[in-house]
Amino acid sequence: MARIKRIKFIVWIMAAAMILCFIPLSTMAAEKPITIGLLTWMEGSNLIEGRQYTRAFKTAIKEINDNGGILGRKVKGIVGNNGVSADAAKTSLLKMVLKNKINAFVGPHWSFMQPVGLEIAKKYNLPFASLQGGHWLPLQKFPAYAVFCGNGWGNGTAGAKWIVQKGYKKVAMVNSQLDYTHFVEDNMQAYWKDNPNAPEYLGSVWFDWGTTDITKEITQTVAKKPDLIWVEDWSDPLVVNTLKVLENLGYKGDVIFTPVVKPSTIQNLPKELTENRGVYVAKEWGYDPNVPANKAFYDLFMEEWGEAPSYPEMVIYSSTTFLLKAMEAAGVVPDGSKAALDKVAKAMHSIKWITPNGVPANLSPGGMNLTSKMAYVKVEGGQFVLDQYVPMSPEEWLPQK
Repeated sequence: MARIKRIKFIVWIMAAAMILCFIPLSTMAAEKPITIGLLTWMEGSNLIEGRQYTRAFKTAIKEINDNGGILGRKVKGIVGNNGVSADAAKTSLLKMVLKNKINAFVGPHWSFMQPVGLEIAKKYNLPFASLQGGHWLPLQKFPAYAVFCGNGWGNGTAGAKWIVQKGYKKVAMVNSQLDYTHFVEDNMQAYWKDNPNAPEYLGSVWFDWGTTDITKEITQTVAKKPDLIWVEDWSDPLVVNTLKVLENLGYKGDVIFTPVVKPSTIQNLPKELTENRGVYVAKEWGYDPNVPANKAFYDLFMEEWGEAPSYPEMVIYSSTTFLLKAMEAAGVVPDGSKAALDKVAKAMHSIKWITPNGVPANLSPGGMNLTSKMAYVKVEGGQFVLDQYVPMSPEEWLPQK
């Protein structure tokens, strides 16, 4: 009797093994989620940005999962601390790669950290995206990289075109000492060269990056009597200080800032600081209910968070969604092999995913999204209101000769 039971048990084991042999590997793998990592700030002075990046990351993943996931698999997000040094970013990224087994990542997010992202991506054959890197990284031509924010060359040209379209006659700049801002100024002047509609350029006053009180520099610039002051810096506190100084000086011309200006900053400003002059922001993305993809992105954030999305959130949302959509188009998830990475990289440069600006993604060989339009917004009633789009050709994202 015991012998018969043993035979039955062996037969059962063999039958179970045969059944498992006929289960497709893809079905078994479907239980394991695709894992994507985000490096962002989790402490310190950049905590507000970190929270914005994180909610954009989570929103993109939730939308993907609500629509069936990628390749029949759910997506899992892992968030690590970007830190304020390349070493800190590398430690967090390696942890996500080696411990969490991520299949792609978004970050690091400061230009001097870009070599870290590229190093890890190359070593472990992973696709990635970032918020910065519009100059150095695309020149490396790593095929599985994407950046959805403008570089200094393109932003300089777009700003110069916007100024001509608005009809300003005298323009002055106040610039922080960064390579990026030099690219902006160089391309702006190159675009205006031999342009009969170009304004008179009154020059730039420079200050050290990280300064938040530029009263002296703004006072010098106002004395030149421009009808537009272009402030090129990436500091939200500096925006508040600048507007207060302009009000105290009685300046009635217009002013334009970079995309870093937060909606909460604008909402909390005294009305006279924005109503006594035209205040504009080169946002790159602005809410336009007439563009279906734009409205869908805006509505998604309002539903999830009860707040309008910011420019950085557009970039992080786009980066996360694009990487996952590229996997779907390639039919493969990066697994550390060169073959899988090559398939995803090819898809990144061929899919026509519609960005929140309502136009298809179009990557350069180095991964820069050569968007065909840039949004400029005006501050009205404590809100960002779309002023106009500036059309951009792929060539205009490169240095103007």
